[in-house]
Amino acid sequence: MARQTRNSGDGRRSGFGVGLCIAALVALIAGLVAKNPEKFDFSDAPGFAALTGAHGDGVGPRLSSTLYDISVEKISAPMDAGEGGAIESFDDDLYLITRLGEFHRLKDGKTAFEAIALAPPSDVLRENFFYSRAKDFTSLGYKDLKLRHAGKDIEITVSQARVDRENACVGIVVSQAILSRNALDNGGASPEWREIWRSKPCIKSAGGSFPFQSGGDMAFLDDGRLAIFVGDFGVDGHNRKTAGVNPQTLDNDYGKVIAIDAATGASEILSRGHRNPGGLAIGPDGALWQSEHGAQGGDEINRIVAGGNYGWPLETYGVHYGARRWPLDDTTGDHDRFTRPVYAFVPSMAMSSLAPVKGAEFPLWRGDLMLGTLKYKRLMRLHIREGRVIFAEPLLLGARVRDLTVDDRGAIYVKDDVRPFVYRLTNGGGAAPVAGTPDALFAAAGCAACHDGSSLAPTLANLYGRDIASASGFQYSSALAGKHGVWDSDALRAFLTDPQRFAPGSTMPAPDMTEAQIEELVAALEG
Repeated sequence: MARQTRNSGDGRRSGFGVGLCIAALVALIAGLVAKNPEKFDFSDAPGFAALTGAHGDGVGPRLSSTLYDISVEKISAPMDAGEGGAIESFDDDLYLITRLGEFHRLKDGKTAFEAIALAPPSDVLRENFFYSRAKDFTSLGYKDLKLRHAGKDIEITVSQARVDRENACVGIVVSQAILSRNALDNGGASPEWREIWRSKPCIKSAGGSFPFQSGGDMAFLDDGRLAIFVGDFGVDGHNRKTAGVNPQTLDNDYGKVIAIDAATGASEILSRGHRNPGGLAIGPDGALWQSEHGAQGGDEINRIVAGGNYGWPLETYGVHYGARRWPLDDTTGDHDRFTRPVYAFVPSMAMSSLAPVKGAEFPLWRGDLMLGTLKYKRLMRLHIREGRVIFAEPLLLGARVRDLTVDDRGAIYVKDDVRPFVYRLTNGGGAAPVAGTPDALFAAAGCAACHDGSSLAPTLANLYGRDIASASGFQYSSALAGKHGVWDSDALRAFLTDPQRFAPGSTMPAPDMTEAQIEELVAALEG
């Protein structure tokens, strides 16, 4: 018996040790995810499809939306592994720069990219210098590309996350060159690149400050200045602290939107309190719009106002990875001390590029913004009216979107983040959901932004008569989970009219609908 007792005690001690190991492993994984959450999307890993039913390349020849049936053309494109590279529509052609700085062009009417023999401003670091892990290098490189007419010549502007070898530090550098049309068409010349701006201070490595949240998206303002979105480089004041880097203070360029005078190099901080840049674009209202990665949750769409402070890292709708709060935010779950985002996505979608819809290809979308996502492999059509995002319609492309652009005719081009493709989206002219049908009503009301068959929210199929908060696999608010009864006409009408009154604490936003539209939607849900 004594031996058995000792063995039992040893077993308990062994179990306790295993528990400690598991806890330590969980903490380690949470820390790794916190440093680079985008890297923890394993949907493209071998064997993942067999386990989950997901498919590596879900991009098909057609894409459905509320108003259009969309044709998707897959075009083979050059790319380098890692986070970077960009596409830009200019005149009738599409231009591409890889992460490592190679230039390519897709001529109007052609089906393949061709290389342009133009040397970039500088080489991208490839050897083990400054950073200790190979993956850190894949965030270095060229981030964005802009082309504009300069008289008879072409102005080309690029942004780059670049290492300063001499000082062993990293930052964002913007370079510009003027090329003749012949040089752009045929290459073979070495452009006279001029550095017009460099972020300050240059960030020293302090326990692993690396450029996976560097940003670099650019947009030209109406006054001719160049706006650039610079990330916090992972220096959030909690996971990592580095001297001279703080999104809240005005003595550095990180976690900021900067306006640059390309002629003089003079710069001005337009806004601060930003985290990890997604996209930057001039919206249909002429304002500067921005998409931004939150932490775990809290991806933001912001309308940039000069002098605005958007809160990071002191305030966010997101939380710390593996936790229920963000440690630096005393008002976790709200955003009332700093400028609120125009729209926020909870949970996060890992937002990327942002571009205004224009041209004649999708006339009913004009005035909207197109947003790319990485994690959820979709485009989001942001319906913009009077400075607000009325709804976000998901377009289930099936590819991680690194960059996107819209040409003058209105065709949408999407650069894949992990596969060597660019997708061209045009109006397929086929059938779209018929007005007045449930599918059309759900999309028009914004329901399809979350209730799209993904893990965001339960499906609306056969909702009528179902017990409230009964779908498995979803986290309901405590108020909604405590509701009794079924989704009948009265419950649906009350919930759609005022979600917070029906279930205080509900995560569902109030739909922007009239009483008549709510009645129409309830009738559609009744079937």
